[in-house]
Amino acid sequence: MPYKNPIKRKEYHSKYVSSWQKRNKEKRKIYLREFYNIPENRLKRIERLKKWRENNKERLVIAHKIYNEKNREKINERHKKQHRELRLEVLKYYGGEFPECACCGENEIKFLTIDHIENNGNEHRKMLKTRSITRWLKNNNFPTGFQVLCWNCNCSKGLWEICPHQNNK
Repeated sequence: MPYKNPIKRKEYHSKYVSSWQKRNKEKRKIYLREFYNIPENRLKRIERLKKWRENNKERLVIAHKIYNEKNREKINERHKKQHRELRLEVLKYYGGEFPECACCGENEIKFLTIDHIENNGNEHRKMLKTRSITRWLKNNNFPTGFQVLCWNCNCSKGLWEICPHQNNK
């Protein structure tokens, strides 16, 4: 070691380690992958990270705010994509592989909605305190009492308690 002074030695060591890591990125990546594949090492790392997060909450909040401000469009796009995928999953569950309106047979995904069969959607939404129930449906293992209707049929059912397509049958 070039330094006997412990402070200078620590500085030297940290500079040396960081420069070695920069020069040997692939070696380090392989080593860390193997190291953290050992369960006890993975658990130690998880505990260390939990402790760090608890001690640095303010720092994390600031970092998240900065990241969110810089990446607002990217985050919004990701949320839109996730919502579309979740919505399609729910529609497929209640409407089959190729979802369609249970009343008129409309199959344009953009027009389809989830309907409460018992006409209790308003009370249900108030109980959930949310406008969108797709996440709730998935989290509750797709309970019964729901069906796929197109927007027109769903609105008609809500306003007049019966869809005009049902009158024609």
